[in-house]
Amino acid sequence: KKESPCTFAWFASPKGAGTLSKPIELNQYILPYIIENTGWNAASDMTCGYNRKTGLVSTLVGARLSIEFKNIQKEIRYWNVLTLKSYHMKWKDGVVRFHLLVNPNREGVSARKSTFEISGWWNVGHNDVDSTYHFEVDLGEEHKAPVGSDVMVQMELVSGEGFKILGMMLCS
Repeated sequence: KKESPCTFAWFASPKGAGTLSKPIELNQYILPYIIENTGWNAASDMTCGYNRKTGLVSTLVGARLSIEFKNIQKEIRYWNVLTLKSYHMKWKDGVVRFHLLVNPNREGVSARKSTFEISGWWNVGHNDVDSTYHFEVDLGEEHKAPVGSDVMVQMELVSGEGFKILGMMLCS
């Protein structure tokens, strides 16, 4: 069996197509890494967008989730986030701000931060479409997290009615 190139990786999908399919599985996977959670929950929503698809959900503006990986054993160069993009009012104007903080734990090398925002709302022209939106950040040679680094991912719902994360990967 080939070893995964990822330090952290999950993708929710029903019927075993992803790495997990139930909220309890997502909770069990991320719990060891959580250092702050003020309003994010693993959920499977039967009513709005991607029925029965498990994900991390927040409906509270200002909700934050921080997960941390100490002394990583694989470098991280790519950061992938999979989100729900929907027309349902439950997700109206939902925007999450993501931060990736890398502390290489090496003398003379300062910590680095990458930040981006993702909208989960189709506002025009997609009134009957739900889809998985894939966002990838290539940290490049200069900004990747080398083996031995401490890495923190922070996410915050900054606007809107809600947001759903369907997967996240931190890989070499």
